[in-house]
Amino acid sequence: MVFKTQATSNTFTASDEKKTVVIYSNRLLKLGIEKEDISIRSSARDFTIEIKHSKKYSLLVDGIKACLITEAHFAFWETYSQSEAGQCLRNAYGGQDKFRHFLALFDTTSFNTTISNHNACLFGYAKTENIPAVNAIIDSLQHLQLLPFDIRFKWKTKSLKEKEGLAEYVVLKAAINGEGRMDKPTILEAKVATNKYNSSVEILIQMDSSATVEWAKMTKANINRTIAMVYDDEVFAYPTVMSEITEGRSNITGVFTKEEAQQMVYYLTDQPLPSAMKFQY
Repeated sequence: MVFKTQATSNTFTASDEKKTVVIYSNRLLKLGIEKEDISIRSSARDFTIEIKHSKKYSLLVDGIKACLITEAHFAFWETYSQSEAGQCLRNAYGGQDKFRHFLALFDTTSFNTTISNHNACLFGYAKTENIPAVNAIIDSLQHLQLLPFDIRFKWKTKSLKEKEGLAEYVVLKAAINGEGRMDKPTILEAKVATNKYNSSVEILIQMDSSATVEWAKMTKANINRTIAMVYDDEVFAYPTVMSEITEGRSNITGVFTKEEAQQMVYYLTDQPLPSAMKFQY
């Protein structure tokens, strides 16, 4: 099977070309494709990826496509708390009465009863059929510039109440450049481990020296608040900061399975492509 991709950046360099080939190769190997079955040819912004013995990898086609176009843009974002976001929305609506119409789109038990940390960025749970209505309202308020410039509303990739038909809505705070406070940090290592005290699943991460300095500043400024972990514009976790972390080593705990933790490790360690990519047909 053959796939052709092209970098969309007009400033794509020869170094970016070489880096893309390496990232493609590493991703395909992680997916389970044998090295001798991978052939990658490149010419400036254009790439041709051939997977030999296509029948052998027929069930991996979707995964292969994802490997070739996923930018893998990872960032740590600061967040708004539920109460802070609620106040911003009340101000945008001009009072509590109109704000209630927005709240009606959410499961009422989301508020106060499901959030043990009131500084958490979880705004609430909405029925999946209400997602378009919620999106339309927020888009309208942002278009009218009635919300703070740095507020970002996102649906979490996997909701704790997914089986109940409820989607998880979280609120992020952008840095001055519109991105996460720590954008594309270098994670040297991430692995799944078992907590020695309660046998729960956790993720251990180690950052490089530059990211360690920024992480110390960010965690110091957000003690008892949540920091959102965002991969390609999707929130996959928002752990609470318990204390300043100065050595670049962190333990991420939460309610997730070993398989979900392994997926998070992939997000943390997946090297970002130097440019967004598109398929050529």
